[in-house]
Amino acid sequence: MSPSSSTIKQDEATLEMTPDEDIWYFGFGPIVHEQVRQRRGVSTTHCQAAVLRDHRLTFAFGGVATIVPQMGFMVHGVVMKVTDLEAWEKLKAFDSGYYVHEELDVFPYQRDEYDDGDLDEFFATTQPIQCFGFVMNDFDENVEMDNNKIEKKPQERYLRLIAQGMLDNGVDETYVGDEIMACPFIESRKEEEWYTFPLARTEQRMSKISFEGYQKLCKRKPNELYFIMNQNQVIKADLSGHGDGNPAVEWMKQHAHGKEDITHLIHKMIVDPIVPYAETPDLMTERHYHWAVNHIFDFLLQADVTAKVTFFLTHKSEKNKTRSISSAARMPSRLRAMLSRGSSTTSETDVKAKETDISLRPFRHEGDQFGACSGNTNRADPVLQDFLQSHQGFFVNDHDLSNKHPASHLFLW
Repeated sequence: MSPSSSTIKQDEATLEMTPDEDIWYFGFGPIVHEQVRQRRGVSTTHCQAAVLRDHRLTFAFGGVATIVPQMGFMVHGVVMKVTDLEAWEKLKAFDSGYYVHEELDVFPYQRDEYDDGDLDEFFATTQPIQCFGFVMNDFDENVEMDNNKIEKKPQERYLRLIAQGMLDNGVDETYVGDEIMACPFIESRKEEEWYTFPLARTEQRMSKISFEGYQKLCKRKPNELYFIMNQNQVIKADLSGHGDGNPAVEWMKQHAHGKEDITHLIHKMIVDPIVPYAETPDLMTERHYHWAVNHIFDFLLQADVTAKVTFFLTHKSEKNKTRSISSAARMPSRLRAMLSRGSSTTSETDVKAKETDISLRPFRHEGDQFGACSGNTNRADPVLQDFLQSHQGFFVNDHDLSNKHPASHLFLW
């Protein structure tokens, strides 16, 4: 790896590499845990404890681990070799929105080699590894830590996951105890205390939207944030007061806005021992969905963002059924009476006969002429004629009715 610039944006970092080139990465968050890498599909080898100078570990919007430049501080983590470009792209995709990719020099060590009492000798005698690291974007190191609004408390589960991953890879135990486990955190909630997103209106008054309509909405409003969770809930985040600098919002826009249900994605990303791993969405249970909703609610809350369920997602079959019922409800009373009278007096044999050559012959019902089956309504009952013209294009030829509009078999033309 030999990038020409010390700070490398995501696309530039990819262009600098070839499939035959080694990609080294310095991890300091949950990626140091082997189970997290497996779930995210990030293949790595040669994992080893390492330390980075003049940087500080912190937790940003959403309580996500990151590092920032800070003279005199050190960050311990795990340096690892990413097996190929595909794994590198996956690794970057999960953390997009939070970081820029910088070239860093980290100093590897074995479990018994690192002695924080004689660091000068350690750095003088240890060959550094040049690698990529994700450093928080647009961080002002001159702002006092206590006054920096972007730094938030992480979750208890999150810290334990990082600590276990670091200890498994031989990271200095003193660092893990002082910088990870001693960090202020948000206590894990009991299952009965898990959050859910509130409804924007009462359930009876909630609007419904198709997935296609949801995607169109997101395209029309790229500066807003809509996302789907819990199978059928379209949730809108309140971004008032939040510009482009909120990493949590940027992450959600890249991974959730206009996308399919993100519940399984969240489950894959977040390792939590209290919920069993569901490899595919069809293995998700109601408990999985509730857990994931609680996590995203908390994630946004830590980023000072609130959200509400604004739509219920509908499926095509449900939409078609609703449309058929609502159209029937709007039929003129005289027409409904004619249909009812016709359906009670027409034999099954007559219906089958009509269906065999439906486009050629006129169709009559007990003295009421409905008009020619070819669509010529010049002689049709005026009530029916008005109704057909106002609903042109909705009803279909009876030959195509098997999977479309079950109620439209009453109309044959």
